[in-house]
Amino acid sequence: MIYKLPNEKEFQNERTVRNRNLITTEEQKKFYNATIGIAGLSVGSSIATAIVLTGGGKHLRLADNDTLELSNMNRIVASVEDLGKLKTDIISRRLLDMNPYLDINLFPEGLTEKNIASFTKGLDVMIDEVDNMAIKYRIREYCKKYRIPLISAADNGDRAVIDVERYDRNPQPNFFHGRLGKITYDELAKLDKIGTGKMITKLVGDIPDRMRESLAQIGKTLASWPQLGSIAMLNGAAVAYAVRQILLGKSMKDRTIIALDQLF
Repeated sequence: MIYKLPNEKEFQNERTVRNRNLITTEEQKKFYNATIGIAGLSVGSSIATAIVLTGGGKHLRLADNDTLELSNMNRIVASVEDLGKLKTDIISRRLLDMNPYLDINLFPEGLTEKNIASFTKGLDVMIDEVDNMAIKYRIREYCKKYRIPLISAADNGDRAVIDVERYDRNPQPNFFHGRLGKITYDELAKLDKIGTGKMITKLVGDIPDRMRESLAQIGKTLASWPQLGSIAMLNGAAVAYAVRQILLGKSMKDRTIIALDQLF
């Protein structure tokens, strides 16, 4: 069967028609025309999918320097045929299958000292899902410089933790809302995997018992932070909502925790 796609305007209108009036026409335009940066495509892949699925983010910048491994497939929707391929290629292809009119810029080298300025400048919203704590610090430096609101999400067992840092407003928050104390870039750059895990634990806060058991295995039976695909999807939906609210000029709480182990 040959199917001819309508032009971009007709495509977007028809594709989002059943969003109305959960999202008004004017709100949908703001959401669609936004320029959104997503650094880190583990949880970030769920966030990108939720944003595009909801009719947002025509202009996307995606950064990740990893290839897909089998151990990633508990939380990244991909095919076994994608194993060994760049995450940026896998995710961008899936997003373009959803909306071929997207404007996607890829940073397959991940965020680096050389490209972080060009990645962040001009963004409407920055989403930080990188594991490297030093790069997280750099991201906040540039978001503060360019006055860009920042959202980050973490998987904490059966809990989604969403943080919002409004560098676009006065007064601007302390980095990480001060949860890491007076930490410096140089201190964060020296962390090994175990040290990074401990720092992320400090950033996330209250850790459920099963998550503590898993964290004790980092560097032993686990290479990095343990995650569930269901919570990655939950974070994706929550961050997509937060992006939409920020673009509409709404205020957001500094931190929101969706704890399934408590709600149920």
